[in-house]
Amino acid sequence: MKSLPFWAGMLSALVVFGQSVAPLFGLTIDFGPIQDAVNAVLMLLAAWGVLVDPTTPKTADSGVTMAKTSIEETAKDVLKNKEDK
Repeated sequence: MKSLPFWAGMLSALVVFGQSVAPLFGLTIDFGPIQDAVNAVLMLLAAWGVLVDPTTPKTADSGVTMAKTSIEETAKDVLKNKEDK
């Protein structure tokens, strides 16, 4: 819950969602001529919040994740391989 990427992504996703459902209630959220640019930035922030690993500090990946050699490899496999070396 202390993760900046999480909150940036969550708030951005909520704003974009709000823009999508607002017309159903007769409301319009208009940022004028820069509407598409604002939406693009909001969607990038939402993607950042989804893609960043919340179990590591800042935006880095864990050492175990970086040591994987295939998508099927698990953290347990990586740690076992480290012990074997």
